[in-house]
Amino acid sequence: MKIGLIVALTSAIALVGCVEQRKDIYALDGSRADGLLDVAFQGGANYDAGDINKALEIAAQKCKAWGYQGADKFGSRRTVCLASGLFGCLNSEQTVKFQCLGSPDRGLYGSVSSTGYRAVPSPAAASKEAQLEQLSSQNLPYEEYQRRYKAIAGQRD
Repeated sequence: MKIGLIVALTSAIALVGCVEQRKDIYALDGSRADGLLDVAFQGGANYDAGDINKALEIAAQKCKAWGYQGADKFGSRRTVCLASGLFGCLNSEQTVKFQCLGSPDRGLYGSVSSTGYRAVPSPAAASKEAQLEQLSSQNLPYEEYQRRYKAIAGQRD
């Protein structure tokens, strides 16, 4: 009786270790001007060719939105353990860098400037309100948004 219980318990523990963990794959960071993009996997300690293909698909979509023609793996992966236990790393985040391919002509977000963002129209082209509305619709880092907001707000009517 006790041996059967021990065998059942050991089998259950062994099977739990075999359960495939769901991996989240997402764009983590990137630079449109440099054509570089980091894609991260969060989940199990290992990833396979299917995960790399999904990451490449995500990178290619992002690069195409930036005006490039596609993406390719660039460099090696970096792994950070997010949670560890008695048997090692239980949850990790692995980051793979991708390089956008081609020239950044025009994508969904317009042409690439030296900062990687579209310029705000001049005062002659639009009123302050229209400029602020356009600024708020852009996906900019906070510092860039703040700098442009101050430039627009400082204009004389």
